Amino acid sequence: MNTTVILVALASLLSSPKLSVPLPEGNAPGPVSFPHFPDRVSTFVWRNWSLVPVERMAKVIAAQPADILQIGKEMGLPNPQVIPDSQWRRSYITIIRRNWHLLPYEQLLQLLDWTPERLAFILREDDFLYIKLGNHKPKCEPIVYQAPDGKIRERLRQIGDIARQEFAPGIGSPSAPLFDFVNELSAPLPETTQAAGEQAGRFRFSPRFCYSYFALYGDPLLDLSNDPYPDGYLARLAAAGVDGVWLQAVMCKLAPFPWDARLSDDYEKRLENLRRLVA
Repeated sequence: MNTTVILVALASLLSSPKLSVPLPEGNAPGPVSFPHFPDRVSTFVWRNWSLVPVERMAKVIAAQPADILQIGKEMGLPNPQVIPDSQWRRSYITIIRRNWHLLPYEQLLQLLDWTPERLAFILREDDFLYIKLGNHKPKCEPIVYQAPDGKIRERLRQIGDIARQEFAPGIGSPSAPLFDFVNELSAPLPETTQAAGEQAGRFRFSPRFCYSYFALYGDPLLDLSNDPYPDGYLARLAAAGVDGVWLQAVMCKLAPFPWDARLSDDYEKRLENLRRLVA
């Protein structure tokens, strides 16, 4: 497959995040409420159950893992699954969205295990994420674990009853890990299927570019363990008549930034990864 790689590099000189600057807040409105849960702790547990390890959740809200497990069990949630690194690397936007109206920045950073600089970069450069989140960060009070009282426990049990009734015999574990489709799309394609697709696409218009279905948008060239275009996926694109692909990047991450070299840390690594990807 002769594939053209187009790299879209955005200068973003005025909007590039500086190190050690406050994270964006906008007009900092009050957060959306979750009245169907009895307290914010149970909301936090429910919304992060399949995404964040129990130990990490407990640490963020000053609880014990057993406390988190008990709340999840009472709400009818399944046994927590091991969260593989591949899922953790790809689920950060979902984690940010689910906790945007729950946690202040300090606890959100703990949950992600990120630096403020990394979160600032993702909010600004990961496909306008901060704008999609409303262009403001709701002003959330920290969540600190307190043992549920009798009224809260009764409501937790009611939620568990509803979950078991609506999802009989209860909310089960997923049949496949999150993002398992990445492995399916990356698997080798039979040569006959690939050849037939390339032959069918030979007489159509060209170029035919597309973006990877599972590339990480914010800084895709820093770590190719999240390869946006593995061979099996490229073969599938060729079989569908695609003859070019593209990636997003920020210019200061690919070349030395004259006014603040720190913004260009690891730019040599990104260029080397780009060479490897093209090869």
